[in-house]
Amino acid sequence: MLLFTSVGCQGTETPAVRESTSGNQARTASAEKTVHQNADKAESTAAHDAQQPSPANKVSIDNFTFNPETLEVPAGTKVIWVNGDDVPHTVRSVEDAFRSGTLDTDDVYERVFSEPGTYEYYCGVHRHMTGKIVVK
Repeated sequence: MLLFTSVGCQGTETPAVRESTSGNQARTASAEKTVHQNADKAESTAAHDAQQPSPANKVSIDNFTFNPETLEVPAGTKVIWVNGDDVPHTVRSVEDAFRSGTLDTDDVYERVFSEPGTYEYYCGVHRHMTGKIVVK
């Protein structure tokens, strides 16, 4: 059996009270640090998101298709193709204006379209796969 007793002096501060006050200050400092770190993370995430392709300029390669099949973008837009299939694909323009290397699963190909026009493309490995970029 364990027996605990508490002995204290009247009119004095116990170490527990001092630790509690210090603990509150430490918790406040820790909370301020966490808020600051979260703000840094939010800024970092926002900068990262600005560099990521928006769905408006991304072509997914999945199930042996380019999706969307036709993509309209303003001049100066970077278009990004992402291979979501488990087989290799390529992106090759009909006029040979651009050509990716072989894209394995999750590989990315990107190209900036500076000039207005219509750019038809296909997969060099699976020629039935076709798509079109319309630059305004």
